[in-house]
Amino acid sequence: LLADLMVEACGTVTALCLLDNTRLRRLAIRFCDNLATVAIGASQLLSFEYLGAIPDNSFLAGGSGGGFPAITSGKIDTYAAFPDEPEDLVKLSSFLQLFVATKHLHLCSTRMGSCFVNLPEFPSLTHLELNGRVLQCDDPALAIAVTSTILSQAPNLELLTLVFQAAPQDQESQQCNGPYRGRIEGELVDVHLLHYDKYDTIDYALLMVNTPVPPCLVNRVSKIELVHYQGGRAQRALAKFLLGNAPALKMLYCGFAEGPEWIQMQLMREIQGWVINETASKEFR
Repeated sequence: LLADLMVEACGTVTALCLLDNTRLRRLAIRFCDNLATVAIGASQLLSFEYLGAIPDNSFLAGGSGGGFPAITSGKIDTYAAFPDEPEDLVKLSSFLQLFVATKHLHLCSTRMGSCFVNLPEFPSLTHLELNGRVLQCDDPALAIAVTSTILSQAPNLELLTLVFQAAPQDQESQQCNGPYRGRIEGELVDVHLLHYDKYDTIDYALLMVNTPVPPCLVNRVSKIELVHYQGGRAQRALAKFLLGNAPALKMLYCGFAEGPEWIQMQLMREIQGWVINETASKEFR
């Protein structure tokens, strides 16, 4: 019997039955767009990964009591930048209900957190990883609100990891008037992913008017990781919100995107000034 199984890019598979495999510990389903149902009989399933379109409510079945209490790590990656219909949020929330006992949850979407604003509560969750884009032209208030809404469903969270994905160069240029706008073909330019403008101040008080601070951020979160941090108004506002409301923070890690060292230094100094707990250790790379 298999202990680890990955089903990837199987376009002809419409159903998967694993009811007889009681030893299954790790299951990954990736790019199987025609797969409609997965039946699992493994009560000791520890890790589950899903990469695909938002699944129907009946996609995964067989868990004890309707869920999978043994799962300690889950990764859900959706294609959608924003759900097309409100029903998609309901479907995704119902799907994630199966994993509310997990301790480590990794949520990926094109726009960071955009698909996960209707989460059930995860009382056992201690490590949350959000992966997606927060672009220079994005609304800072929306980025903060989405993240705050997600964190409010993880009352015992201790470690928060944000992995900032970069937009394709043409998209960054068209949507955000970024460093690629107006480039002449063949022109040599210093292209990088970092955004910093000392005159571009953040009206933090205005952003916070309708945004509650999640209890876990105030009481529990002891480590925050910012991976591939690029700066820009939306990312800077989000980082300031998190670091300025985390008095229990003991460790901060920030890894910068590729770019000039002087911009990295400016962003580093800015971030250091936002950390409310002055005794927290800080690592920058």
